[in-house]
Amino acid sequence: YNHSLCTCMELDFGTIVWIILGICIVYILKKLMEPAPVPKPAPARPQAERRDYTLAELPSYTGADPTKPVLLAIKGKVYDVTKGKSYYGPGGSYSAFSGHDATRALAKGSLEKADVENPRTDDLTADEWDTLKQWMELFESKYDVVGNLKGASL
Repeated sequence: YNHSLCTCMELDFGTIVWIILGICIVYILKKLMEPAPVPKPAPARPQAERRDYTLAELPSYTGADPTKPVLLAIKGKVYDVTKGKSYYGPGGSYSAFSGHDATRALAKGSLEKADVENPRTDDLTADEWDTLKQWMELFESKYDVVGNLKGASL
C-alpha cells in the first residue's frame, strides 16, 4: 500500500461540497442559457360554412371528422358548437345532439336516440317549451348561428 499516492487524492468535506456546488451552478447556468421551446400553435378550429343545411347533411358534422365543425340545430337554427367540442364532440356528454335537430331532445332534457332523432315538437308541454327557451338562450349566448335548417318544422 503506497501512502504517498493517496495523500494527493484525499479531499476534505468542504472541497467536495464546493465541487458539487460548482457542478450545480454550471448545470443551472447551462439550462438558463438554452432557448425556450417554441410552443406549438393550437390546431385551427374548422370553420362552419355560413349557409342553410338540410337534416340529411347534419349527421356529417358530429366532430368525428376533425376537418369539419360540430353542428347541431335547434328550432330551425344551425349552431356551430365546435368550441364546445369537449361536450358536443365524440365522447362528450352531449354528443348525442351533434349532427341532429336537437329541438325535441333539449326540450325534454333527453339524450335518448328516439328523442334526438324525432323532429316532432307539436306535442311538447308548456314546461318543455320553457326548457327549450332556456337552452336556446344559452346557445345564442355561447355559439354562432351559421345557418337555418331547411325544412325544419318550427
